[in-house]
Amino acid sequence: MTTYITEEGITDVILLGHSWGGIVITMAADRLPEGTIRRLIYWSAYVPSDGESLVDMTPAAFGDMFNALCEPDGGEPMLLEVFRDDLSNDADIDTARRAHSMLTTQPIKTMFDKAHLSRSVAELPVGKSFVHCQEDTIYPASEGGWHPKFSERLGVFRFVSMPGSHEVCFSDPAGLARSIIRAGRD
Repeated sequence: MTTYITEEGITDVILLGHSWGGIVITMAADRLPEGTIRRLIYWSAYVPSDGESLVDMTPAAFGDMFNALCEPDGGEPMLLEVFRDDLSNDADIDTARRAHSMLTTQPIKTMFDKAHLSRSVAELPVGKSFVHCQEDTIYPASEGGWHPKFSERLGVFRFVSMPGSHEVCFSDPAGLARSIIRAGRD
């Protein structure tokens, strides 16, 4: 992504990261020339510190579950029960099944790859927003939840809260779109 943005001379970019994608947009913003990125939007997303992986930022049981479910090819499947009850708990069963049928495995290595950053996210000279889904229970409240555990790492940021689960993109895509637009406005 950073190579493409640089080679094409793209500027005034707003990057949106969901869940694991927060790690990706953070590393991109840290690597791209100043002035390329206008805003980072974290939608129920991990906000890493230097040297952290997704597994480092989650309760130990998550890493154990990832290892137990890993397929021989290194893919990490999403079980329907987990998707339905934890990630799309606001969707009806037909919506959850339809959405689940579109999923592919994520390489487990991505969950253990460390973020390498030259500075904290709060120090990045870009605008930052956090979209918080109120029924998102995938990250335990006992561990701080997505907000404030990760949002507080942003320094000064715009906060947008909306009803919905971790995968509200399937249950209320229009509501999510409105929240992303609010999060990305000047």
